[in-house]
Amino acid sequence: MSASCLKREDYLDSPQLSYNGFSIEQSNGTRKGVLTLSFTDGDGNVGSKRGDTLPNLYLYPYFNIGGTFRLDTLDGYDEPINFNGMIPNLSIPGSKKEMPQKGDINYTFDLDMFDLAPSKAIYFECWITDQKGAASNHVQTPVLNF
Repeated sequence: MSASCLKREDYLDSPQLSYNGFSIEQSNGTRKGVLTLSFTDGDGNVGSKRGDTLPNLYLYPYFNIGGTFRLDTLDGYDEPINFNGMIPNLSIPGSKKEMPQKGDINYTFDLDMFDLAPSKAIYFECWITDQKGAASNHVQTPVLNF
């Protein structure tokens, strides 16, 4: 992950995302998904801060079930299947607080964590929150065939 500082007036204070790509890496029989996003943030507080334990990147797969894409749950659970995680602190060391950020996020997650068998075609919806809890726009991958 990387970030850079630009003039304050360039970006909104809430994070803004754009989708850059999705790839699958295979190693030792394990499949990892790699979601690549670009972001901007006017107040420069994307990423976790010390002591954070809750996700700040939200990633939900929409499964093609019966010709309709929808969220799904695991048997016995109410929460939809997700690949939520944490973005590390992306502040530039030594920079002033609330300096704008612009950069890329490469989020790697275990595709084999959940059985993706309910569907061979899925898409992912993703958004992030910053350290103040401001949510970004939602972005989607194209439909991916597994």
